[in-house]
Amino acid sequence: MRHLVEIWTEHKGNYEGRLFHQTQWNFAKLRPYNFPTVRIAGGVRLLCQVIRGKLIQSIVKEFENYKSNKQIISSLRSMFIVKGDGFWHTHYTFDHQTDIRINYFVGVSRADEIIINVILPVFSVYFEIFNRKDLAARVFKVYQNYYQQSENGLVFEVSETLNLNNAWKRSVLYQGMIDLFRNYCSKDNCMECSIGKKVFG
Repeated sequence: MRHLVEIWTEHKGNYEGRLFHQTQWNFAKLRPYNFPTVRIAGGVRLLCQVIRGKLIQSIVKEFENYKSNKQIISSLRSMFIVKGDGFWHTHYTFDHQTDIRINYFVGVSRADEIIINVILPVFSVYFEIFNRKDLAARVFKVYQNYYQQSENGLVFEVSETLNLNNAWKRSVLYQGMIDLFRNYCSKDNCMECSIGKKVFG
């Protein structure tokens, strides 16, 4: 803990962002793996890979050396899964050490969310900008055939209501159901929705 304080004291003069008072940190109703401290620990390690490592180049190479969806999805997941280590391997908060080790700062479910919501959209645009339409097409193909392991109660409910069984596991449908719920279901816009028109029309 003292080491972390020393590092912060040394570098805080270079930081121009917002500072949070300890009362602003929200830990209520969260599982320890979702604590903001643990998420930041994982996020920092990923940023280090972007800045100091060769994460961007590695992703580009994966699409250049594309063999199959299964292979590239497995490779992308392995890049974004972050194993627990250091101070946060044994802490959920700054002042409390836990007997339960935090094995992963970023697990498979969170890695899937990052890949689907950030990496695939960004690299689709990236390849389009640099006129690599073949690689942009591969990104889209991966997105269409990505099956994620994360779960969402809202998506599951929409899937059950529409009688789609396990279709929600396919990311393109998962994202579509979130969009349906936010733009139509939650706003009672049933008659503006193509599905609602067929059901209630």
